Amino acid sequence: MQRVDHFLLAVGYCARWFATWLGHDYSLGSILTMMFQQPSNEAPSLDDYIKAITSRKWVVLLMTIFGLLSALLYQSYRTETFEAAARVVVGPSRRLSLNPKLAKAPNLEREREIMLGDDVFEQVARDLGIEVSEVHERVRLASVRFIPDSDVMALSASANEPADAAELVNTIAAAYVDQTEAAEEQFFNVRIKGLEEDIVEANDALAALDAEIADLLVQRAAAAALPANDTSGPTLISSIDAERATRQTSRQQLLIAIRSSDTQLRAIEAELGTRPSTALLFSPARVPTVPKGLSKSMLSAIGIILGASLGIAGAFLLARLDRRARGQDDIELALGQRVLASVPNFGVGFGDRRGQGALIMANEAKGPRMINAAEAFRRLRTGVSFLSKSDDSKVFLVSSAFPGEGKSTISANLAYAFAQSGQQTVLVSADLRRPSLERLFGIEATTGLSEWLGGDDNSDLLIELPEANLYFIPAGQRASNSSELLGSDRFALLIEELRSKFDVVLIDAPPVLATADAGAASKHVDGVIIVVDSRKTETDQLLQVRSDLDRAGSRLIGAVLNRERQKRTLPWRKRDRYSYAYV
Repeated sequence: MQRVDHFLLAVGYCARWFATWLGHDYSLGSILTMMFQQPSNEAPSLDDYIKAITSRKWVVLLMTIFGLLSALLYQSYRTETFEAAARVVVGPSRRLSLNPKLAKAPNLEREREIMLGDDVFEQVARDLGIEVSEVHERVRLASVRFIPDSDVMALSASANEPADAAELVNTIAAAYVDQTEAAEEQFFNVRIKGLEEDIVEANDALAALDAEIADLLVQRAAAAALPANDTSGPTLISSIDAERATRQTSRQQLLIAIRSSDTQLRAIEAELGTRPSTALLFSPARVPTVPKGLSKSMLSAIGIILGASLGIAGAFLLARLDRRARGQDDIELALGQRVLASVPNFGVGFGDRRGQGALIMANEAKGPRMINAAEAFRRLRTGVSFLSKSDDSKVFLVSSAFPGEGKSTISANLAYAFAQSGQQTVLVSADLRRPSLERLFGIEATTGLSEWLGGDDNSDLLIELPEANLYFIPAGQRASNSSELLGSDRFALLIEELRSKFDVVLIDAPPVLATADAGAASKHVDGVIIVVDSRKTETDQLLQVRSDLDRAGSRLIGAVLNRERQKRTLPWRKRDRYSYAYV
């Protein structure tokens, strides 16, 4: 269990480093929570997993290429080695048995130590004409394994050249066999030599007895030739006969021993000639034709698989670490208000997305994406109109968390949508630091809201746009005290005047979290609409927006999901798709 905790902690640190590299600032605890704790109201489906991969396909592709390149790099630096193997069968041995007449089964562990022992290596060095130390270096990676349910040992060794590997293995195996056979033959030769020496000693003893018996016969003859009156003759003859009988008995025993030793000698010599081999090289090593280890194609396949696996894991990790507001549920949970409309990415070019090309409500929509975006702005108009009718709201402030999330484009198109419905609409460019609406409308105004708020009553604020029922108030020159200007009574007076003259007043305000301007201006309006970019805005930022607006006493009425991520329908879900366009 402790190892698992250490592993999860290591994964968490790696994920935190990866997230920091991507520009996210998360603590280790939040990383582990996001990675290993699944929210109770979120049940990932197959579509979610496939989406995590397809939306980050470049991560998977790059990691796959990285895995392949790593495999190719490893192949280029890898030193090819060739492995050869030989098999030696080990038979029963008489020399290892306590009973010399019975053979004992081999102990393969002991035989392996002998095969890789110094005695064998010394003979290998002599056979190959090299030093013993070089033999030890060559067989450093040698191994001996046992074939199950047999008395067979498999010896394998590697070398940089195929022929060297086969030669080394065969030489070691042959040296082991020679030494094992020589030891067994020596065991028999020692016994044969011992029996031969016993026979020679017995024959020498027999010859000595025969000489003694012959001498006793001479002594008896001499005793028998003594005079009859010599009373010692019979006694001497009796003593000589008794001595000769003893010598005859010993001679008989020697003859029996000689015959027994001779029988044993013949039996051992016969056994030596017919004994089975105690070690036999029955499968010599062949010269290998392919390098040891995985082939190049297999290594490349493994590199691709591992790289793709890491890429998929990285895609899942990025999906878990992605804190962006990916859908309406995320936005509504963070802001506590519903999403009024979702505007898809209508695909204008880089040069047009901040120009008149982004005003799709002012131009004839062409293409499915443009048509869908126009319908989204009409739905947004309907949602805002419903709010205005329910509580007589007219003045709405449009903002976002940070710059670049599309609030000015949303404001401009929403203003066009209201004007096209016949309502008198005015759009106020209240972003006094970085005004964007002027570029959208192609207006170069040297004076505007900042000058009027600064006390210049001669400034002509209202500009009538080509679209019927639509008017525009430019921002004017950039002001360093924009927060004070937007929070002033003069701005409140302007709002009240616009409220009395127009049906809808839309104010394009600076981002909430970038400056204090939006909070200062929001207290003069009927409601605040937050534009959320599905590709940029994070849920933590929306929580901060909600907190800042609450502190400013603002009324948040809803949000707009900009650049909505279109869900790609899976092939087996085609029957669920539905869309149409005006023709």
